[in-house]
Amino acid sequence: MKIGKRGRARLLVVGGVVLFCGLSVLAVRLANAREARESEAELRRYLLLGQQGERAQAEAMLCGGDDTSGSTDLPGMYESGWRMPPIASFTVAGSTDWSSFDGHGTTYQVRLTFTGAAPATITVSVEAKDGGPCIATDVPF
Repeated sequence: MKIGKRGRARLLVVGGVVLFCGLSVLAVRLANAREARESEAELRRYLLLGQQGERAQAEAMLCGGDDTSGSTDLPGMYESGWRMPPIASFTVAGSTDWSSFDGHGTTYQVRLTFTGAAPATITVSVEAKDGGPCIATDVPF
């Protein structure tokens, strides 16, 4: 079968469109993967600061304003004189991506192991911002 000039031109246009769309999809996937790595790294840094007792530095990582979704609850924290036990270790157990009308990010399930207390699982959200990710859930270190 012989392809004429018009057929070759159509084939080039279709091939160009397919290539452009494929590259666009790849670029979006790479950007999403980078954003996910940055969010999890920010979460780990935040929890490590809390583990080390660096409350002021951890608080500086919070989104602030209406982007902070509140604080996470821990067993016994509403009893008078409660203090969060020292964190021996933490593990990111899972994550869920989310989006809303004013932003997007990831919510992580984090298992905290405490020194001298029962372990707990908390939920911490990290919001994607133009300047990088920020912590949207305050953990009461």
